[in-house]
Order: sequence, then structure tokens, then C-alpha cells
Amino acid sequence: MNVSFLFGSGISKNAGLKDVSEITKIVLSGEGISRHTDSEYYFMPPLYGLKEDENVKRIINFLGILKKENDDYFKIIDYEYDTNYEDLYFIVSQLDDEIFGDQKNIFVRNYLKDIKAHEELILESSNTMYPDFEFRELVSETKTYIENVVSKILYSPSEDISYLSILREIYNDKGLDEINYFTLNHDILLEKYFKENDLDFYDGFSKKDGDFEIYDSNLLENQKRINLIKLHGSIDWKRYREKGKDWSGDYIAKYDIKVGYDPKDNKGTIQHPIDNRSRIVIGTENKLAAYNYGITSDMMCFFKQKQNENNFIIISGYGFKDKGINLRILDWYYECDYNKIILIHHNYNKLKQDASFAVGSKMDGWLQEKRMLIIEKKFEEVTWKEIKTLLS
Repeated sequence: MNVSFLFGSGISKNAGLKDVSEITKIVLSGEGISRHTDSEYYFMPPLYGLKEDENVKRIINFLGILKKENDDYFKIIDYEYDTNYEDLYFIVSQLDDEIFGDQKNIFVRNYLKDIKAHEELILESSNTMYPDFEFRELVSETKTYIENVVSKILYSPSEDISYLSILREIYNDKGLDEINYFTLNHDILLEKYFKENDLDFYDGFSKKDGDFEIYDSNLLENQKRINLIKLHGSIDWKRYREKGKDWSGDYIAKYDIKVGYDPKDNKGTIQHPIDNRSRIVIGTENKLAAYNYGITSDMMCFFKQKQNENNFIIISGYGFKDKGINLRILDWYYECDYNKIILIHHNYNKLKQDASFAVGSKMDGWLQEKRMLIIEKKFEEVTWKEIKTLLS
């Protein structure tokens, strides 16, 4: 028997990792964050003895204006909602695409004109460190800022993760031929649990080069009994380039980070990523585009393949707010009358209320059809025996 799980950020809360609202507060505050000379943002004091980082100040001003306008929009349509960092990243991404010609959208163009009315306030400088900082640069810098801050927050040391012991129970079930874990989380908790408990798994990174594990695009052919597929990327994935090559020499690799240690290839040469950004997918509607290229496309193809091979998917920690993931769940659900969802969540009514309309409006019907089965508990409270009873 094969089983497939879909995990969201809810399964990481017990490890002490911050949730969306907590991450949003940090992103909007800018507290303790500065731009380094490598053009990336870190939790560190401002450079050159400055009291505050001018770039961060401008970005915080910009994000504050965007958040207010987005919150006001939801009030107008009478929808209770608090804008988070994913919403802000989506807005900034649209502005960036419009400025640099990656899209042509009259509505975004008009909004760009409106937001630029605040340009003088946003770009107001308190010193002369970045005297020529333009609005188009601010937009690109803001994308980088959010990416950097989110990835570095998720690098925070996790607390005891023994609460994930159900993963050991599942592994020990000899009746399971294949176990597929699809996760929307950028953190590395699942990898940590598997390694600490000697559970062999495959995540697409199989080629070794010194300290590095390199992504193998033959993902669908090299699967093992446990497959960990990170649909939104990971904080430890970065992009590298073979020496002397152009984009054709790019590859994705990861390594175990050790403080004060620079990773080396098998020749002993220190390797540096093209940029210092983790390969993670952030935002709301813009994820739909990311699902169609690069490593993310491969992961989504694997997700689709395994959905087609299984009549059950076990979901926990996911709030049903990602349009692309929701569409794939809906396609799969209505493709076959035998397809069923096992939902693990401690507060079904709250989940249904907060989910996107496309899914939330259907959930009660799924329950009545007995094609969605609920275990109304937190993930860490559930046993494999409970899940397996529903599977049978």
C-alpha cells in the first residue's frame, strides 16, 4: 500500500517556529535587520556604526503603506482579514513585474502610479549612504528583504521535535510500500527528524559533491520508500553555477550549515551561491507562475503523479489558502468518486471559515458524502493507528 500526506505550517508550530502572523510582525518591524555588503538582509546591527539602516527604513515605510491599503481594501469588501507577508510579497512582485516589463497589466500600472504618489515620503533619506536610491530599486529590494527575512527566521533552532513520533510509527508499518510526504513548509524539521531517527528518505538531492548534495532532475525515477517533496522550496536550497558557464551551468544544491565553516566541493574548493537567497516560493497568487518552471515544476509534477496513483490524501497543518494547491486538490477529488481526504485538524469550523471560498464552501458537502473524513485533533496528538483505521 502507498500513502500520501500533504503538510502545511501547522505541523511546525510545536517546534517553536513562528507562524505567518509572527513572521509578518517581524517583517513589518524591521527591528534588528540590516542590509549587508553582499546586498542581502540579515539580523545584524547596521553597518558603519549607523543608528539605523536607511534601506530597511525605506522598505518598512513602503510595506506599511501597502499593508494599510490592502487592509482598507478588505474593509471595503466587508471581509475580515489581516494582510500578511505573503500578501505583501505578491503585491510587490506584481509591481516589480510591471516596472521591469515582465507583465503588462493596466490595473497594476494604475496602482503603480497611485503608490508612486508616496515616493517622496518613502524615499526620504536621513543620510547620504544611498543618495540615488530610486523607486524601482526599492521595489526589487523589498522582494529581496522579505525573502531574506523569512528564510532566516526559519533557520532558528527548533525545540524538541519528538512530537513528530508518528513519522516513526508510519515508517515501522511494514505494510506500506511507499510513503510520500508533500510539504508546503520551507523549514527543515522533517529532514531533521528523519536524520536523527535514521529513517532513509529521498528528496531529489542525490548527487554528492564534497559538502554538497546536488539536485537530480530525474526525481521521478529515483524515489525510495520515503519521499520528501518540498513543493514551496527549502531554506537550505541555493543556486550555484559551474565555473566559466552561463545559465546553462546553473544547479540547485544544499548542505548542512555549520557556523564558521565554508562548504567545499570534492576538490576542496569553497563554493559560493550566485546569490545568497534560499530557493523558496513566497506570495499568494504569484505561486501559480512559480509552479511552472525550475525545480518547483518538477516537485509539482511528482505531486500530480502520486495524487493520480492514490485514492487517499492525508492533510494536516494546511489552511487551504494556496490557489494552486487548492486547484490540484479539487481536480484530484472530482476526478474519481473513490478519492477521499483524511483531514487532521483540531478546529474544523475555524479551518472551514478561514479557507479560500473554492474549498471552504465545499467542505460540508464532502463530509456529507463521506469523502472527507476528519480526525479533530492536533497532528501531534494523532496515532498512525487512527489514520490507518480510516484508510481501511
